[in-house]
Amino acid sequence: MSNLRKTVTAMSSAGSLALILSGTAMAAPPTGFNTLGQWNVDTSGVVSATCPATFTCVTVANGNGFLQQEVTSGSGTRYVRTLIGEGFASTATTDITRLTFASEDYV
Repeated sequence: MSNLRKTVTAMSSAGSLALILSGTAMAAPPTGFNTLGQWNVDTSGVVSATCPATFTCVTVANGNGFLQQEVTSGSGTRYVRTLIGEGFASTATTDITRLTFASEDYV
């Protein structure tokens, strides 16, 4: 096998592995999460979120436009929930649809 072919094979394998691994790091939101109105950002950048009745949500980190929580279901399954909201100073409302960027992710 030529050196070029070995290099292309190695790069393809590494790229495929990266795609596979990145897909396994994401999780769909647990049932009851990811609904509009469940979290918001005030005009000072404070992110607040509600937790569905069958879950426990503990804040791990927070900052201006950022909130990270450990979410535990009643059955013990754990998730990391990350909420990011940018553009919070643009209006006086707390509805996330008016933000310039909003993200809700689960791992």
